[in-house]
Parts: sequence; C-alpha cells; structure tokens
Amino acid sequence: MSTASIAITAQEVAKGLSMFEIDESLDALVETAEQEAEANNGEISEEITIALATYADAFGYKVDRIANYLRAQKAEAELAQREADRFQARYKAARTVRND
Repeated sequence: MSTASIAITAQEVAKGLSMFEIDESLDALVETAEQEAEANNGEISEEITIALATYADAFGYKVDRIANYLRAQKAEAELAQREADRFQARYKAARTVRND
C-alpha cells in the first residue's frame, strides 16, 4: 500500500482533533523522530517527516481557525453593543417625550 493512498491532510487532522490533541500528537511524533534519528545516524523516515509536517500544518490551521472565530465573535459583540446603544438612545428619547 502506498503512502499516497492513506495520506491525510492537515485540514482533516485539524477537523478531527482538538488543538490539544494535535499538540500531544506532535509531541509523540517528535519523540518518535528523535528515537529514529538516534537509531539511524540522524536520519528519519519519510513517513515521520510527512507526519510531522502534516501535524504542524494542522496545528497552524487550527490556530488560524480559532483566531478567525475570535475575530468574528469580537465583531458580533461590537455590533450587539451598537444595537444596545441605539436601543438605549430610543428608550431615553421615548421617556423624554412621555415625561413632557
């Protein structure tokens, strides 16, 4: 079976795992790479190299998605604040008219 037929993309990893799970997997892959390098005169397999790159990319992808989500939440909060301010102004205007 070739590596290409079982390859998983960074986006698939990011969608299937939490940021913490990706981080744990990266730690395990780094440890495996270090052990493999010690046993093979500093060389690591292409499989480990690809896995490290995939999981590092997945971590970056996940961080970017979280950052985008936080930006969207901030924008939504700002919009809600503007709406609240607008309704507060309408409330004050209605009270002023009613008290006159």
